[in-house]
Amino acid sequence: ESFKPNSLTINKLLTDSDALYQIPVYQRPYKWGDDEIDKLWDDIIESYHNQEPNYFLGSIITAASGQGGKYLDVVDGQQRLVTLSLLAKALHSEAKTRDRKSLADKIETDFLKSVNYETDEKFPRISFSDPADNNTFQNIIDNNVDKADSGGEVSKKLVKSYEILSAKLSEDIKKDPFKRLGRWTEFLTERVYLAVFTHPD
Repeated sequence: ESFKPNSLTINKLLTDSDALYQIPVYQRPYKWGDDEIDKLWDDIIESYHNQEPNYFLGSIITAASGQGGKYLDVVDGQQRLVTLSLLAKALHSEAKTRDRKSLADKIETDFLKSVNYETDEKFPRISFSDPADNNTFQNIIDNNVDKADSGGEVSKKLVKSYEILSAKLSEDIKKDPFKRLGRWTEFLTERVYLAVFTHPD
């Protein structure tokens, strides 16, 4: 049976359904290196500075998880989704460093954490089924980058990708940090689109 994509902003993908996404163990591991990160950044920064109405990131395919509940497996497109989350985390860190608390809170709830408002419990919006990879990723998200590298190949790739994106973002916003942090948040929230295929049950 064929299935049609929905064109969604990253914000709608992560928050409208309040789904939680996981990278299943059967997926190929995160393996983006310098070349892929540089290409994605160059594409995004061109769209951002040209104030294009939207930037198409690519496609992802999701399917119901064996865990049930709100979890969806990312069957394809995890490299893009994870890398974009690392960029969102870099933006979150810059906002916190520069005392933009409201902006940092928005970035966290839009991209990084799902909040249960009855209990205040927070859940990562993206997680890895592999425990070591997940530990690395969540340490990055939770500001513990120094504890993130567990020595595995995926851990090294995740940490390196985050450090590259953090450095590039920091360089881009330094001319006018207050204004550019707001513009970057608006861009990632409203103008970055994915074609999302949800596999039928």
